[in-house]
Amino acid sequence: MILLWAHAAGLAAFGIVRGAGVAHSVMEGAVVAAFAVAATVVSTRRWSAVMASLGILSSSAILVHLSGGTIEAHFHFFVMVGVISLYQDWTPFLLAVGYVVVHHGTVGVLSPESVYNHPAAIADPWLWAGIHGLFILGACTVSLVAWRLNEDARARAEEYYRRLYEGERSVVEELRQAQRVKDELIAMVSHELRTPLTAIIGFGRTLVDHWPRLTDEEREESLDGSLRQAERLRRHVENLLEAARVSERDPSASTDLSETIATVVRELGDVPGADVGAVDVDVPSTDVAISSDALHLVVVNLIGNALKYAKPGTVVGVRCGPAGPGKAFLAVTNVAPPIEREDLDRIFEPFVQVDSSSTRVSSGMGLGLHIVRRIMDLHDGTIDVGYHDDCVTFRAELPLAIQAPRPVAPSREMATG
Repeated sequence: MILLWAHAAGLAAFGIVRGAGVAHSVMEGAVVAAFAVAATVVSTRRWSAVMASLGILSSSAILVHLSGGTIEAHFHFFVMVGVISLYQDWTPFLLAVGYVVVHHGTVGVLSPESVYNHPAAIADPWLWAGIHGLFILGACTVSLVAWRLNEDARARAEEYYRRLYEGERSVVEELRQAQRVKDELIAMVSHELRTPLTAIIGFGRTLVDHWPRLTDEEREESLDGSLRQAERLRRHVENLLEAARVSERDPSASTDLSETIATVVRELGDVPGADVGAVDVDVPSTDVAISSDALHLVVVNLIGNALKYAKPGTVVGVRCGPAGPGKAFLAVTNVAPPIEREDLDRIFEPFVQVDSSSTRVSSGMGLGLHIVRRIMDLHDGTIDVGYHDDCVTFRAELPLAIQAPRPVAPSREMATG
């Protein structure tokens, strides 16, 4: 629009300088000004662009007319096509091609000297109008290609910045989540470690301050309490260490699953509130491809978790046996409150418990099942949990150990022969 108004004034001045007369020059400039006014008052963008483009192209035609049809003045059309390309619309381009062909052909017939300044064009104006139109079409095509390339580049840039923005938001959210997890971890670990430490300190001070007045039973009770809390603290520390240390696998390891279960059952048998059920072993010996320490961690965490959450007076069932070709299973079942479906997927995450509130009944840092999952993944095993008929069942599957063939004893004939 600024360029259009500048042409309205500039063409009038150019006509006066060229000797076309003041009235004629002002009238030529007024034609361009009329298009500028029309482009200003039109409400829609497309029609405003059409009016402005007609005014710009008319400026080129008037410049050619006032210059006497000189070739150099025709270059103005190509410059204005570049200006029209700023609209990035097909309509002004098609309008430019049609305008040049119609103007050069029609005016070339009526007044050839005002459009062309060489005999060939004056003799055949429509031919040269087509030639000029083809060149303008070429200029429009180049502008369209540049427009499309610019659009593609801008779309790629917008997509890049969109992904960058989404990535930045994701990183910020992950940092916030990490901060929340860190705060929860610090609060949980400090609580779980402080509780047994406080009890140990309390029992110790009781013994130190009141030793002469305590009976033998009271002294034994305080010592037993200290040992129980120390053992609880040791389990917490071991779980923390194991959660960070479980990362190696012994490919040659082999451990008897049923024997490990029996050992853990004996260790945990004297737990108040729940009873460990009988171990149902389908085969006399079930060797699995896992080290004894890792298998012990799996079994003790699964059974210990079942004992911790089982309803008082109920039985924790433990079974093991073959589970298809090359696999053995361990199933631990306990009667417990229902577990929500979304919690079934979360309980294997570190520092996660079904009841993670500060008023929860059960203690622990939520590392036991996480350790089980990591050991299972490390040894090509699986661990699943399900809830049915008021019972929670954890089922672990591990590959069987490859048994080395036993050496064949030589026969009597071979020995004496």
